[in-house]
Amino acid sequence: MEIKKCPKPQLFLCPKSKNLLDGDNKTINVSPFTNFKYNKMKNAIILFAISLSFSCSMKVANEALKHDQKRFKFSLKTIDSDYKEDKVFAVLLPKAGKKKKYYPHFGEIYTEYRIYYGDSSVFYISNDIWKGSRLNSENLYKAGIRGHTKKRLFDTVSYYGLQGNGRYWEEAMLGEVVLGYSNVPISRKEEFDKAVSSVRKVN
Repeated sequence: MEIKKCPKPQLFLCPKSKNLLDGDNKTINVSPFTNFKYNKMKNAIILFAISLSFSCSMKVANEALKHDQKRFKFSLKTIDSDYKEDKVFAVLLPKAGKKKKYYPHFGEIYTEYRIYYGDSSVFYISNDIWKGSRLNSENLYKAGIRGHTKKRLFDTVSYYGLQGNGRYWEEAMLGEVVLGYSNVPISRKEEFDKAVSSVRKVN
């Protein structure tokens, strides 16, 4: 049998041959079973390398999210279940905030969560789709808004503006929840706008 010499001194299968060449170009007979084990091991190494690469990528992505943001979760009873079943909503927010829970009216049907920040910025989410949050009631009133009205229950309606102190506010009705922010400086407005649009129902 004619054996082709390979340019690099390494162990590998030559084309059209069932034999292996070692570094000295000497033939090594390989049984079909050994060849199968060799290919199986090679495939396992490739899969491990791909898996390791993917794990590292996911770790970097999670660390970036953890460094800049936090996924806050809020449990709310909403109108689509007649305020009987809890739904969990997730929002990406700056991670330095402190979460507090309120019941703005008598009883515990309507629930509001607020996230407070050191610069007096406040983010909120509520299940009161009729009145929204008291945080922006004065801002809404000055803008000529006397109450939330929608043609259809789950329409999206958004109001926003500039406060008297030069800071920004927004209140958005997104289906079965109301969320927004108050007293946000212009340097952080984009951050909070993205937070409003990031809301997702988890269950």
